[in-house]
Amino acid sequence: MRLDCDRTGDTVWRVCIEPGDADQAVIDRDGVIVLAGLLDDVEASGECRVLVLEGQEGSFCQGMDLSYLAAHPGEDVSGETHEYARCLDRMRRLRQVVIAVVDGSANGGGLGLAAAADVVVATARSTFGLPEVVLGLVPAIVLPVLLERMTSHHARLLALSGSVEATKAAEMGLVDYVVAEPERLERKVRAVIKHGLRCNPISVAGVKKLSDDLDGLSRTAGLERGADLTAELIADSNRLADIEGFLKGEPLPWFDRYRPPKGGR
Repeated sequence: MRLDCDRTGDTVWRVCIEPGDADQAVIDRDGVIVLAGLLDDVEASGECRVLVLEGQEGSFCQGMDLSYLAAHPGEDVSGETHEYARCLDRMRRLRQVVIAVVDGSANGGGLGLAAAADVVVATARSTFGLPEVVLGLVPAIVLPVLLERMTSHHARLLALSGSVEATKAAEMGLVDYVVAEPERLERKVRAVIKHGLRCNPISVAGVKKLSDDLDGLSRTAGLERGADLTAELIADSNRLADIEGFLKGEPLPWFDRYRPPKGGR
C-alpha cells in the first residue's frame, strides 16, 4: 500500500490509497509505516484542517496482506498489528475532520480505515466486508471503531454475512452518505469538505474528546459533563466576541473556502 498525498490545497490534504507491490491496495508492513508517518505530518501541520482518504476506482483498500502472511508462516507481526491499531486510534482523535471516500470494495483492515473516519461517503456500487471469520480469524482491531458506528448486533451481522452493499452499510451506520452515481461523488465530497472548513478545529477536537469521555458515563453524568463544558466555553470572552461578530454578518475567523488545485484530485 502506498499513500499519494496531495497537499497543494494547504488546508485540505487528499490522500489516495494506491497498490504497492500487490495488484490491489493491501495493508502491508511498508503501508503501516507510511500511514503512521502521514498521521505524524497531519498532527504536526498548522494548516491542514481536513484529511481525505480515497481509494482508486473499484477498490478502497483490501485489508491485510494475506499473500505475505501465507509466504512467511510463523513470522511475528505483532509490531505491525499494534501500529495499525494505533493508527486507527490516532485517526479518531485528530483535530482535523477525516473523510473516507469509497468507490469500490473496502474489506477487513480497509473497512477499518473507513470506520475510523469522521465521515464516510460511498458510491452505491461500493461494498464493505469483513472476511476474517471465513479465514479463521476475527476482525479484532476493526471492531472497536466499528462499534462506535453501529450496534453490536449489526457488527456481528457484518462479520458473519461476508459483505454488504453501500445502502445496507448506511442502514447499519457505517456509511454516512451514499451517492447513486460515481460521477456525483466528487460533488458530494466537496460539499463535506466545505462544511469541514467552516468548523473550528478546536471544536472538532473537542467533539471527539467529549465523545470519548462520555463513553461509559450514565446519562445523568454525561449531561453534567456537557453542562460544565458549555458553561466553560460560554465564559470565554474571545468565543463570545467571535459569535457576536458572526451575528453581525462578519465571517468567523476560522472560516475557509475550498479551492481545489488545478490538475489535482
